[in-house]
Amino acid sequence: LCERPGVRRLTMEQGFREFFIRHDPKKPPEYFKWRFGGLDEEVHVAGGDMVVIGGYPSAGKTAFALQIAFAGAKTRRVGFFSYETAADKLHDRTVACQAQTSYKKIMSDQLEERDFAQVYDMSGHLTSPALELLETGGMTVSAIGSYAMARHYDVIVVDYLQKIPAAGRTANDFERVSQVSSDLQQLGRRTGKVIIALSQLSRPEGDGKAPTMSSLRQSGQIEQDADVVLLLYKEYPKETFSRRCLDIAKNKDGLSGLGILLNFNGDNQCFRQSGAQTPPKEPPAEPVQQSIFKPLPDGPTPFDREL
Repeated sequence: LCERPGVRRLTMEQGFREFFIRHDPKKPPEYFKWRFGGLDEEVHVAGGDMVVIGGYPSAGKTAFALQIAFAGAKTRRVGFFSYETAADKLHDRTVACQAQTSYKKIMSDQLEERDFAQVYDMSGHLTSPALELLETGGMTVSAIGSYAMARHYDVIVVDYLQKIPAAGRTANDFERVSQVSSDLQQLGRRTGKVIIALSQLSRPEGDGKAPTMSSLRQSGQIEQDADVVLLLYKEYPKETFSRRCLDIAKNKDGLSGLGILLNFNGDNQCFRQSGAQTPPKEPPAEPVQQSIFKPLPDGPTPFDREL
């Protein structure tokens, strides 16, 4: 038989034998834990999947990614690769979120004794997750993969996709971003690691218009490569303290088109699910087939219509 490196061959007979092992109720699948009720119920991400979190500037996508990375690091090794924020600042934002301490006071070195005591009391909680924060100026996807393999990361978070350089020469930003997106997807498939990539969104065309997958900046390849696309944006764009909407725009293994409302506290860089959620959209009513012999309950028969 001719076997090719990087190709896994599964016959129907072998797949049938392994089916009952893979789906044993006594061993539930180990999906990535988001720690937000709505996401854990609807978005099931496993090793090899690629998640894209798109957001406008100042929507809080880095803070959101840090929060879910910290939560995921309680059970998995997570590497957070940042292309625009220093590791110390990422750590300070994580401390503010997890210890519920003012980020403004942290950045201005105005923490009081009670603040330090509050952070110290959270030392076990803050140091136990297997989360590593990395400054990654100029690293290609290949370099990220090599580093992740050496550090045994289970989850790779990248902030953000449009900042990653391509491995070779590309004609323009569109080609570069397309290649980077494809390389990230293949990295996940090849290594079995969860890839979470942040992405900028193009500016909205009109005020108050919710973004869609086509809003992902610089390449339509991103929405094709991603298994899950989450879009984070302000409920009311012009309000400083607006709640955030998190739309599940793509969900290859579940329902899409769902939305979650989140409260965001900028002073401690923390997201929480809002108590007031938008009601689910009712499914459209099934069409009623009209017969020429039986009129609709509230409508005319075909014979009553004017020709």
